[in-house]
Amino acid sequence: MKISYDKEVGILYIKVFDQAKIFETEEVASGVLYDYDEFENVVGIEIMINKNPEVESQLKDLSSYL
Repeated sequence: MKISYDKEVGILYIKVFDQAKIFETEEVASGVLYDYDEFENVVGIEIMINKNPEVESQLKDLSSYL
């Protein structure tokens, strides 16, 4: 599992499987996208922080622990 955050665009990405190829992407909530492989397994999660103010606030709180 790999977690990355792009501060410039405000996107948090959680890559569940390193070698997985993305077959389809679905927006499951406002600013939250799931990436699926060909077998419909979730292989990545993208959170657009700018569209989720409450998530942005929580990440700022969490960053003090990292």
